Amino acid sequence: MKKISLTALLFIFIGESTVAQQSDTSPPADSSQIVTVDTLSNIPEPTKKKSWNFSGDFGVYGEVYSVNGAEERRPSSSARMFFRPSFTLFGNLGTSLDIVLSTEGNSARQQINSFSAHPKWDWGTLHLGDFSHLFSNYTLKGVTMRGAGIELNPGVFRLHVVGGRTKRAVEAGPTTSVYAQDLLGVKLGIGREGSSFIDINVVRVEDDPNSLPIEIFMIDSIDVDTTAAGDTLRQVGVTPQENLVVGANSRFSFMQNKLNFTGEFSGSANNRNSESEEFFSEEIPSEVEDVFTPTVSSSFDYAYTGEVALKTKTFDAHGGYSYVGPGYVSLGVTSLMNDRKEIDAGLGLRLARGRVTFQGTYTAQEDNLADQKLYTTTRTTYRFNATTRPVNQVSLVFNMMHNIMENDATLDSAVVDNIASSYSGTGMYQFFLFRLNQSLTLNYTIQFTEDNNILRTGSDVTSQNITVSLMSTLSRSWSLAASTNLNTVDVENQGETDRKNYTAILNNRMFDSRMSNSFGVGLSTSDITDVTTLTLQSEITVAASDAIRLAVKRSDYKNNDGSAVDFDETIASLAYTHRF
Repeated sequence: MKKISLTALLFIFIGESTVAQQSDTSPPADSSQIVTVDTLSNIPEPTKKKSWNFSGDFGVYGEVYSVNGAEERRPSSSARMFFRPSFTLFGNLGTSLDIVLSTEGNSARQQINSFSAHPKWDWGTLHLGDFSHLFSNYTLKGVTMRGAGIELNPGVFRLHVVGGRTKRAVEAGPTTSVYAQDLLGVKLGIGREGSSFIDINVVRVEDDPNSLPIEIFMIDSIDVDTTAAGDTLRQVGVTPQENLVVGANSRFSFMQNKLNFTGEFSGSANNRNSESEEFFSEEIPSEVEDVFTPTVSSSFDYAYTGEVALKTKTFDAHGGYSYVGPGYVSLGVTSLMNDRKEIDAGLGLRLARGRVTFQGTYTAQEDNLADQKLYTTTRTTYRFNATTRPVNQVSLVFNMMHNIMENDATLDSAVVDNIASSYSGTGMYQFFLFRLNQSLTLNYTIQFTEDNNILRTGSDVTSQNITVSLMSTLSRSWSLAASTNLNTVDVENQGETDRKNYTAILNNRMFDSRMSNSFGVGLSTSDITDVTTLTLQSEITVAASDAIRLAVKRSDYKNNDGSAVDFDETIASLAYTHRF
């Protein structure tokens, strides 16, 4: 079984860097002035550039929670602390730390506490501790790891190497446990990320099968069989995975970055169970077998995307196509939906020096790329947005969305034929009252949902929402934000339900704006429940670099139809932040 060794990262880069400090020089004298003895003393000393800088922030946060009449929805108390210092030497050599400690972590989930350090110099960055890194959309994106990484960017070349543990082992039963997981990634590229470039990416992720005790997969003292039987993988309990992704992504820019071509192509090899029986085939290149062990649970597939975009002062346009095969898996990406191909296009116009804009997009998506499913589902979405500002005090916005989802099933119980549409208009008017700024906003939104399946006749839904809000400046120290909202939902065969919401927030500043306070009250009422909310927030700047913030929220829930009991909950928090 191949193991990912994080120790190897220490041998990727061995070298020395020297930093030459340039001495400050005074600007040339202005020849139009004659410097005499009397005026010589009035010439200011040249400002000396500081060779180092130390800055950052530190903070603590504490929270208490209580509820009466219902089960707790969060811990009764919790605390967090963070420390983020940054040190710079000679303007081009420095490091930053990011430390977060919390009482909310436990053995039943992934760790919340984190520590990271990021030393930097002119052409490189080192990552230590907890961090995330981006290679591309299909290889490495959004995953947090605990380990090390290095970015080398000498000129137009770059080499990025990252590695670490992305998951810790969690024992929670045969079907909900989590194996410890390690990742190693390498990016090799040429070009400038802000203009034209091409990158080669390799990411390998592997679960550690020894990180969980075998006893949790035992039933009546018999090992659970997680190996393959024929063409079917019998899987009782979680199994360790192994994943290898190799790809390339690029961007080519023209016309001073107004015209851009971007694209990516990646292939993946994935074992759903790395302990299942090995699979041998002459069609598998030997280079793949050197770094990845195919098994009967393996899947091989690819993904690619391409887009062309043009942007000028008056309009922008883009068009793209993407394909993600049904067997494509990248464990280095936090969220990636496979088995889909998609076309998207958009066009935007800016007229009257930006006072009038139009933006429209079109997206068409389809699954079942390998004809492995009984039905193929398609989704088509149209979006349109228009904004105008005829005068400085008035702005108008209109939005429209129309989405169609359907499949080719012939069996009535499996037919999908849904249409969802929404239309909204917003108007904002800014005016002066008592010689102070005021703002009035009105929004109306209507949504339609239609289900054309003959077995679900009468389930169409119409939802309407009206919101009126006022932002009023009462004085230099006081302001008021008030809003009212009416939401109506009409289900075709069930009738109509209404919910009304009222909120008001009073803001105040005192002590030369060193202290800000807000008090809010909210009421949400319907035939089913009434919710009353009171909030209090206060923040004071003790010194130029110290701030204390207090927040209290009380919510009372009253049930009107007898289906549940009344309850109330309170959340209070206190935070302190110091900047240096």
